[in-house]
Amino acid sequence: MATITVRSLSTDGEPQYGNGTQNFISDLAAVSQIIRSTLLLLKGEMFLALNAGTPLFQALVGQAITNQAVALIYQSIILGVPYVTGIASVSVVYVPQSRQYSFSALVSTVFGTIPIEYLLLAG
Repeated sequence: MATITVRSLSTDGEPQYGNGTQNFISDLAAVSQIIRSTLLLLKGEMFLALNAGTPLFQALVGQAITNQAVALIYQSIILGVPYVTGIASVSVVYVPQSRQYSFSALVSTVFGTIPIEYLLLAG
């Protein structure tokens, strides 16, 4: 029996409808999707939880920031996701040509391990 179940999102973030229970994902896949959604959410964007999400404008864009600071921000966001138990092998690389941060980590959950890769436009 599944512990956590959420509606599946497409690759562009749209909720999936029309296939009954096949539109829902559980446990490891659900936690992976929640992490992705939480990283995409901007802090202050959701009126019911103004402190949820990535502090893009508050702490990242236009700030003198190190790779270590970006890693700490992302780790704190990921650790706030339900069923996440830890993070290992974190890597943050700034690519000056594209002005992006590349973030990758191995996230431990109560259901297993999830590889996370995420690109953040630095501005």
